[in-house]
Amino acid sequence: MAMAMEIPDLVFHRGRLRADLNIILSDPKAMSCLLAFNQISFRNRVLNHPDSYRDGVLRIYDYPNNTEHDFRYWSKGTPEYLLACLEQMEVLLQPNYTIGRVRIMRQLPKTNLGLHVDDQNSFRWHVPIITHENAFFVSGTAKDPLRVLTMPEEGRLYQLNTTEFHSSINVDEERERFHLVVNVLSSSPAISC
Repeated sequence: MAMAMEIPDLVFHRGRLRADLNIILSDPKAMSCLLAFNQISFRNRVLNHPDSYRDGVLRIYDYPNNTEHDFRYWSKGTPEYLLACLEQMEVLLQPNYTIGRVRIMRQLPKTNLGLHVDDQNSFRWHVPIITHENAFFVSGTAKDPLRVLTMPEEGRLYQLNTTEFHSSINVDEERERFHLVVNVLSSSPAISC
């Protein structure tokens, strides 16, 4: 197994990220969204969106009249430390990149996402909040064989090239996996993992 590309010198406090996750999961609206979609959104199309945890979940194709650039307002329920982490990422990205949708994504035990390719003008940053050795990704192109990629360190920022075929897999019998997932928008091609 290979490790996904790390973003140097950007590691967040895993205990504080987990504490913020617990705050989020104590909110009935957030928990309802997580149970329905295995995702919670933190970037909305409208300032003070009335259903801020749901605006931005699922695939961008589920918002036919919108693009990633339309998700530009932080959800009102974003905890303080998580918001500080996201703002630090925004500073790192400027001026050549911007943030689109931001979600906490849960992967249940014994599940995988189908192999797919995302928007050609973006890539994703992942920050594992809760992970383990049985959660990983596969990634590759039509010309190259699939590679198994890990993101083993909780709190570390990793980059996943979502313009290649990719999938996430959790083969654990009992444990869930939670990642903070940030869609990064660029006019240049994604950096290969």
